Amino acid sequence: MKHLKRILILSLCLVVLCGLSGCISVGDGRKIIRIAHAQSETHPEHIGLLKFKEYVEANLGDKYEVQIFPNELLGAAQKAIELTQTGAIEFVVAGTANLETFADVYEVFSMPYLFTSEEAYHRAMNNVDYMQTIYESTDEAGFRVLTWYDAGTRSFYAKKPIYTPADMKGMKMRVQQSPASVSMAQAFGAAASPMSFGEVYTAIQQNVIDGAENNELALTNNKHGEVAKYYSYTKHQMVPDMLIGNLKFLQQLPEEEYKIFEEAALLSTQVEMEEWSKQVAEAKQIAQEQMGVQFIDVDLQPFQEAVAGVQQEMLAENTSIQELYNYIQGVNQQVQQGIPETDTQVTPVVPETPAASGAQATPVVPETPVASDAQATPAVPEMPAASDVQAAPAVPEAPVASDAQAVSETPAASDVQVAPQVDSVQEGN
Repeated sequence: MKHLKRILILSLCLVVLCGLSGCISVGDGRKIIRIAHAQSETHPEHIGLLKFKEYVEANLGDKYEVQIFPNELLGAAQKAIELTQTGAIEFVVAGTANLETFADVYEVFSMPYLFTSEEAYHRAMNNVDYMQTIYESTDEAGFRVLTWYDAGTRSFYAKKPIYTPADMKGMKMRVQQSPASVSMAQAFGAAASPMSFGEVYTAIQQNVIDGAENNELALTNNKHGEVAKYYSYTKHQMVPDMLIGNLKFLQQLPEEEYKIFEEAALLSTQVEMEEWSKQVAEAKQIAQEQMGVQFIDVDLQPFQEAVAGVQQEMLAENTSIQELYNYIQGVNQQVQQGIPETDTQVTPVVPETPAASGAQATPVVPETPVASDAQATPAVPEMPAASDVQAAPAVPEAPVASDAQAVSETPAASDVQVAPQVDSVQEGN
């Protein structure tokens, strides 16, 4: 596998050189569109990308051939993002932690208990109009997000049951290699042990750590349920993955073609989310019946209270996340009040400036609503805007498979901007 990866990466280096001179097409004149990701062919993200390929080729098959490279065949996320920046490949799926180096607004997604429910998480992320401003924040780095993928809800699992933060005191827990995740574990009383996701199974088995945190797919696809028999629904993070595209490629597309690529991206998200829900249910059943994993529903309030200081610290240290944070709190409030998504616009919840005494201010709701039509399609600078897409032209159904959420342990480097190593979410990191 490693030998194959080296060959593919060397081949792509030649593609970059050829691409600079216009040698970027197959023999029949069609341009090859390359998409890299870290998952297996059975993972929900791969299933979604198959639909992306199917839709593009059904509408633009005379001009483009879409090739998908799973399993980090083109390198881990750091290398794949670099290849996307330089134009060696057109698209890559990466975790939000990978994007923090290029636009620190993405740090907000590492905040514990940012979303109060999966419904709020999905509603906020599906607001294409609002999220477009976030997606454009990496333009200077040479790439832009087209859509998001559900990477699940993260909870703690361990060799002993966890019911409250007190149960985590002194436990060695593997977390992602991000300051927010380390601070969160420490706030729960645990000893944070950042490490590569691929090391987790052996580390738990050999008692190097007591547990880790991830979605349910990690129990089955990565077999963590063999060594950790208690999965506690702390639901502390809901972190999306992003499909990013080379900005130059996107901006040079004619209006009609850009619209097709954008429709394909939104359609791929629909398929991925449906497959994700299906695979999580299957993973839970397998973990219970075949691995003997016990799933524990916990009272979330003590966990939320324990990390309130982490949230405030993040907001104080990174002011660029405040606006997105306020918007998400507005969505949380909308869902909690039972307001249907189509009935009202989202009003961001903006906290008042604390008084001189330092007392905690009571949040107030401003009168400036933010558009929340989840189906609207954003415009691209120097590019015609794509239209509202959800009822895309009929396409044959793509094959379906499944897998665990892979870890993109990387940020990106490139001639545009070089990023240090980051541990992020993609396989279940």
